[in-house]
Amino acid sequence: MSAKASSGDRLSAALKQANEAARELIAIIQGHDARIAELYEQRQAIGREPVTKAEFMGYMGAHFDDKAGLVAKTITHALSKVDLSFFAREMGAGLGIQYLTSDRNVPSVMTDDAAYWLLKPLLLQRMEECAEQLDFADPATAVPLAQRRAKIAQIDAEIAEIRAERTELSSKLQNVGMAV
Repeated sequence: MSAKASSGDRLSAALKQANEAARELIAIIQGHDARIAELYEQRQAIGREPVTKAEFMGYMGAHFDDKAGLVAKTITHALSKVDLSFFAREMGAGLGIQYLTSDRNVPSVMTDDAAYWLLKPLLLQRMEECAEQLDFADPATAVPLAQRRAKIAQIDAEIAEIRAERTELSSKLQNVGMAV
């Protein structure tokens, strides 16, 4: 056998091995893509499940707190400066607290954030009345929020791990002139 034929055979064998390795890597990458898609579907299924009424009301309370902003903190800070002595209170010394405008110099009777802070109990009561018409999850069978969050965090971590491995495999293919 000539040297030319021998090197051609070696080259053919090397190319065959490279193609087989590339096919294996591509199959692994495709498997990773399929697993990521499956995990995203699991994640979405968890996210689509309705919450219980109590959980919904918790979200509403947090929403109202967010809308109230720093009103409570501002008023608490202002209260910390109030003279609490008997004589000051008996003489009706002013408190100097802007309950409705939260110490802001605004040309309005009440700011939105002050309204949310002051009216939160009433707003929650009214929201609960309105929520009677909604189709909430049954508290007896619903997965608690903490477990949902933990499962989503677990899924996100697995997706991140698979993506990192996929990126590494894809990079190896690119280094030999192939792309996925």
